[in-house]
Amino acid sequence: MTRADAVLLLFCLLIAAAFALWSAFGRREGGILLLSCDGEVVDKSRLREFDGYGKGKAASERVRYCLLLYTEEDILCEWYDSEPDLTLTVPEGVSYNLLSVSSSGVSMEAADCPDQICVHHIPIMREGESIICLPHRLVVEIKGGNAAGRQAES
Repeated sequence: MTRADAVLLLFCLLIAAAFALWSAFGRREGGILLLSCDGEVVDKSRLREFDGYGKGKAASERVRYCLLLYTEEDILCEWYDSEPDLTLTVPEGVSYNLLSVSSSGVSMEAADCPDQICVHHIPIMREGESIICLPHRLVVEIKGGNAAGRQAES
């Protein structure tokens, strides 16, 4: 190993460490939950309105659920304080996604899409993170805090 090899290795390690620090500490917790389908906003909610959101396991484990129903004409978004019984709330022949918002983040609890990739995605809670359900063309994303919060008010 030559001196140039050692310098190159050290440089690569420093770049990797800087990237790891940026990913661990550089992102902020998001302030807005944005649900969109085919590029059109279906629902926009402030995450701070959800009790215990983003406060970890020590916070109250209150969970809110968002059931998205895909009819031929429209997409309906309904919020529940407890997990809805999908056999009762989803009409025959209607597609659905079920989101949960809790202290551990936003996650996809259930969907009737064939691949289930969105259901197996880890919970999201930081700005810029998203869950995407391609069969339903649904994008669940976390937007920024204060600036986005002011936009949501207007």
